[in-house]
Amino acid sequence: MLYNYRIIRQLFFFLLLLSNTACGNGKGSKNSMQDQDIPQERKQPDTDLPSTSSVTEELYTEQKADKLFFVMERLSEDNESFWYQFITANKECIRKYGNEYSVDGGKYSLLRSQNALDIFKEIFLLRNRRNQSDEFWIAYITIQPVSKAKTVAYKDIEMAMLVGTAGDLPFTSHQGIFRTPKFIINMIYKENKNHMHKNISVAFHAFAARTMLKLHPEKVYMINTPAKEMREILIKALPAETISVEDTIYNTDLVEEHLPVRSVRIKKIDKKGGITILDKNGHSEIGHLSAERKKEWFRDMGVPYVAIDLNALSKTA
Repeated sequence: MLYNYRIIRQLFFFLLLLSNTACGNGKGSKNSMQDQDIPQERKQPDTDLPSTSSVTEELYTEQKADKLFFVMERLSEDNESFWYQFITANKECIRKYGNEYSVDGGKYSLLRSQNALDIFKEIFLLRNRRNQSDEFWIAYITIQPVSKAKTVAYKDIEMAMLVGTAGDLPFTSHQGIFRTPKFIINMIYKENKNHMHKNISVAFHAFAARTMLKLHPEKVYMINTPAKEMREILIKALPAETISVEDTIYNTDLVEEHLPVRSVRIKKIDKKGGITILDKNGHSEIGHLSAERKKEWFRDMGVPYVAIDLNALSKTA
């Protein structure tokens, strides 16, 4: 009888232990679920840089201030009609209101946007003829937050440009930057009751650089052919060693404009008009753009090419 009691007692404690273990596993599982709900610690980004957020794989944003948002939206078949209408609406605005206006205490002519808008349109229309690995984005500044492609109101877009990158070359390009006539007209007539934001173009370029580096960390430069005014702004904003003005073709222009000649990172190397892209030391070739592909990427306006260290640009402003 005593023997049976001991067996029953041992069996009782064994079952009790088994029960506690099972409960412990259940509790452990619950804790594991809770741990999964807690985001793992991530490497913190450079605290000097704003945070570029991905709303979707096709849309990136940064909020710079109240009613000031930077956005990059990838061009695709789904939204190309929306953005073509954006171009059309702004060209119509220039045609209809092409005179000079008083804006925020200064004078502004909508015709100033005409050339940049033409470049914007030309590249927009030519993009489908490009290498399939090339990609294009619409970068824009808006006074309203954007959470979905094709939803921004044209009148809320203060500034825009095209951002592209060649799949087989180490650069990105920002082209056709302009203040939108539609925003200015709607501001004049107080439909958006906003003010033009001043001195934001460099910060805008920096945002585009950050976004492209997030998508393509292997890219080395931002290369374009900016107008004289924009070129001078970029030269003043960046450390001397991070920007290179091509001086093998337009050396005379540079002397006349009193612009510094930096170490050459892009140069004309053949009679057909192709250009070579050099490393940051200006020694080794890291890419070549044939004359034909150069025409796809850059409109020949008789101004120097500018190569900017993409990482340095991303940390500007």
